[in-house]
Amino acid sequence: MTSTESTSRERVTLGLAQAIEEKGYATSTIADIARCAGVSKRTFYENFSDKESCFLALYIYLSQHAVAAIREVLTMTPTWPEQLHAVANAYIQALRKRPALTRAIFLEINSAGPPALATRRVVFDAFAELLQDLAKEGRRNKPALRELSRPMAMAIVAGVNELALLTIEAGRSMRLGDLEQVACDLFTAVVGD
Repeated sequence: MTSTESTSRERVTLGLAQAIEEKGYATSTIADIARCAGVSKRTFYENFSDKESCFLALYIYLSQHAVAAIREVLTMTPTWPEQLHAVANAYIQALRKRPALTRAIFLEINSAGPPALATRRVVFDAFAELLQDLAKEGRRNKPALRELSRPMAMAIVAGVNELALLTIEAGRSMRLGDLEQVACDLFTAVVGD
């Protein structure tokens, strides 16, 4: 893939994000996505076969950026309790940054069919790996912490995401801030403190 193709694909992907924020996912059309991306419909179809494939690319794109931001915070924070809170805060801030988009992503990914569910599993696995790394880092400073297995890490990711979804569906801005402490409490209940 050339740099131009990559840039074009990213523009279209981010065009969908803008269209979702303007109109919602269900009512956004290919024309809306192209308009928001500043490209032609032809360019859309050069990059994606349909709106759903663009949606999955957007989901992966946003998730990869969230994981990268969280990993960066993890490396910049020196002590175990601070790392845990910094990671939870970075995740919540990623959710809060674009609330309409977050709501659409969380709601639509669960009902977009088998390819979307498979993609969600891959994304959850990336977040679970991040949590395992966090636990491993914590054990360097506090050897009494328990090792975090992949199934338990996945359970934490799924639990926190479900709580975020419930908050988003209820139309509260979550008290998304309250979710930070819940995520920290859940993590420490599993690995210790």
